[in-house]
Amino acid sequence: SALLAEAEHAEAAALYWGVQDWEGSCMAAERAMLSYDRTGSDYAATKAKALLAAALMETAPTTKATCGASPQLATESRSERVRRLLAAAADFHAKRGEAYDQALALNDLGLACSMADDFVGAMAALERALGLFERAGSTLRQAQVLQNIGWADIGLGRFSRALPRYARALALMQPEQDPTLYATM
Repeated sequence: SALLAEAEHAEAAALYWGVQDWEGSCMAAERAMLSYDRTGSDYAATKAKALLAAALMETAPTTKATCGASPQLATESRSERVRRLLAAAADFHAKRGEAYDQALALNDLGLACSMADDFVGAMAALERALGLFERAGSTLRQAQVLQNIGWADIGLGRFSRALPRYARALALMQPEQDPTLYATM
């Protein structure tokens, strides 16, 4: 039912953001995704997919993930699963003209690519996300993406390009907006 799907999604979000129980969030997000699919709620299913992918990224790569046991997910690696889910989310939001949600998915896709040492793929996703956040006027999200682009630049051995990106990211934000993000730059 729709109510069950919403409860599962809320549980996944609480476990992710509040408790930081990545594995629990992963399992709840997958249940929500499948429940939303059964009810035909495409937007909510896509948001649950993105949360599932984010939770998978937070778990250690060597950890056996108990989520993702659905038959359609059983044949791919954790990294492939994360990138597939996020690419699908970005495409879904692009088709619907939901630029901000598309940019969020692209930023996470860029991170997932960086974590898999695919820095070229990361750069492509992150530059698209940056453009969308610039058009939306979201300076905090721009700063976050610029930090991630800097990381991809370093992965590509382009240290001289990374530094100005970090400087621009710092210039876009105030420490009180997101003290943790500001401190990591």
